[in-house]
Amino acid sequence: MILFKDNVAILEKIDLLIEIVRLSQPLFYSGYQDNRKIIHLGTGSLALIASATDAVTSETYKGVKFTFIYQNGNEAIVRDVENLVKITSPKGRFNIKNMTEGAYTVIVEKPGLKSKELHIEKADGDMLKLDVKLEKI
Repeated sequence: MILFKDNVAILEKIDLLIEIVRLSQPLFYSGYQDNRKIIHLGTGSLALIASATDAVTSETYKGVKFTFIYQNGNEAIVRDVENLVKITSPKGRFNIKNMTEGAYTVIVEKPGLKSKELHIEKADGDMLKLDVKLEKI
């Protein structure tokens, strides 16, 4: 434990010394700062992979809005933390890393396409794959 405290004290001194070159050596400084970031491994996992495709051609759709509304029994809980809104990327998909377990109503919509409403159940530790087939109006 003493070695960890000594190590922290030494790194704090190095951090102060690096501040001296912040303006004269910005690339070195930013590289140092990037390497000093603490990365927490194993603290999250992929919860959901979603995509939106054409029901006939299987072509992917970008810009499709997915709204995930967390459900509590029959009543929706209105909390910003629980309601997720995601838009598909140019490749027609997106990922969600952390998602509260429970029931969700998913509203899928994009102008020019028929909207869909789905119901999904997210269990703790599960990874869901959601491929929504959309039809043109």
